[in-house]
Amino acid sequence: TKRFIPVLAACLFLMVGTAQAAPPLHSPSRYQGGKPLMQTLSGRATNRSFTAKPLSDKLLGDLLWAAYGVNRPTERTIPTAQNRQDLEIYVLRSDGAWLYDAPKHSLEQVSSSDLRNFLAGQ
Repeated sequence: TKRFIPVLAACLFLMVGTAQAAPPLHSPSRYQGGKPLMQTLSGRATNRSFTAKPLSDKLLGDLLWAAYGVNRPTERTIPTAQNRQDLEIYVLRSDGAWLYDAPKHSLEQVSSSDLRNFLAGQ
């Protein structure tokens, strides 16, 4: 039943979606820059105030790749139970909802509605 709810939500997105050109995702800067791991972990903090300024396409691409990108022919950047790789990442923007296609490192529009208010809370 838990798996059914996200699938139903994805189907609903697809039914109301309209085809539109996906915003470009730049190739992830996988092996460049960044802080050392221990410094990054020690600086981790929760932030509950957000800016209305949209993420740059480069930063969005890097975040999506880090969250669930493809870093080897059959592997993702994060492990999944029994290597099922059954996660989906959606990006909600003012111009609609977009599904992250990790193998293509691109976004596919699944809704043209601004759905951000549905998830504006926690």
